[in-house]
This record gives sequence, structure tokens and C-alpha cells, in this order.
Amino acid sequence: MIVPPLCVNFVDAMLAGKERLAKKGKAGDGAMFTDDGFAIGVAYVLRLLAQDDAFGALHWFDAVRAKFGQMRAAADGDARSAAKDKHERQALAVTARKLDEHLHEFELLRYSVSGARIFFSPAEPPQAR
Repeated sequence: MIVPPLCVNFVDAMLAGKERLAKKGKAGDGAMFTDDGFAIGVAYVLRLLAQDDAFGALHWFDAVRAKFGQMRAAADGDARSAAKDKHERQALAVTARKLDEHLHEFELLRYSVSGARIFFSPAEPPQAR
């Protein structure tokens, strides 16, 4: 299944785009960055290829959340052990922030894909009253 690596690439591209936007723009200029087209495209292709149930059975977004949780716990443990070294603490703080940003972006993608999959779910016949 190609969807998981595409999602990883999408999240990396979104974070890079947001970072470029933050560097170019001024703080508080009201600029926003969003892209729901990818999520809609993923949902459409999954439905078109009848892979919707297979992708759901992967529980991929849950696995991503668990992996980032493990990575964050490891970073927190390293931060506690490096309590005396200022430079190492700063590096670990940056690592923790980047992990949090990636996890947040994956969660946003999860919500977008979940919502988009509803658009392409098979219609249920109306029930007679």
C-alpha cells in the first residue's frame, strides 16, 4: 500500500511549507497554510481501488501516534539524563518540539483523511417509515 509513505512525504512537505511561510511573513500577518486536497485525493483513490477497508485495517495513524509517543518519551528521558549540559538540553528541546510538530501535523492529516473518507463512503439506502 502506497498511502503511508505518501502521508509521510505530505507531512514533511506541509511542515517545510509552514516553516517557509513563517520565515517569509511577519508574525501576526494573518497568513494561513492548509491543503485538504491531498486527503480528499487519498480518500478517493482508496475508494476507487476498493482499498478503504484494507487501509482502515492497518490502523496506520494509530501506529504513527504510538511511534511518536515512544520517540518523545525517549527524548524526555535523554533530557533528564542531560540535565547539566546546556547545549545538549537545548538540542533535545528542539528535537522534542519537532516531534510534537510532526505528531500534530499527522493528527491534522488523520482528521482530514477521516473526514474525506466520509465523502466517498457508500450511500445507505433510505429506510422505510
